[in-house]
Amino acid sequence: MESREKILCLSFKTHLAEYTGTLAMVLPEVVANALLRRLSPHLSHSERIPSRDSRRSIREQLLDCSFVADLSLPNSPPTIRQLVELQPRSVLTLPVRANDPIHLNIAGRPMFLAYPVRHGTHRGAKIEGQASIVGQNARKHQ
Repeated sequence: MESREKILCLSFKTHLAEYTGTLAMVLPEVVANALLRRLSPHLSHSERIPSRDSRRSIREQLLDCSFVADLSLPNSPPTIRQLVELQPRSVLTLPVRANDPIHLNIAGRPMFLAYPVRHGTHRGAKIEGQASIVGQNARKHQ
């Protein structure tokens, strides 16, 4: 015997400690429609287009947010041998020239190329240009 009843199948990937798996829920059309009717007022509320004033307010709040910024050399991991042989006053040679700009990371992501600068007792970064994030992401996945 073949059933022609419509169903809704939901599949979720789950993580619990070190275990992962898939949770599948199969609902008959009657139950799925009832759930969707109960959820629809909440869904339509979240789909509202924000007003110009609320967008402006959100933009102003975002402009005042702060992020962690730091200057760092591009990834060039030293070998264990180099680390074991380090002594006080020794020099660890890196594959970056001293006069090349380095990464200015914003929230942990390389965003700009910059030179470290100092003005009196303050330290800062002179921005040279944008970092090529696309190229770096491609290298990470190889």
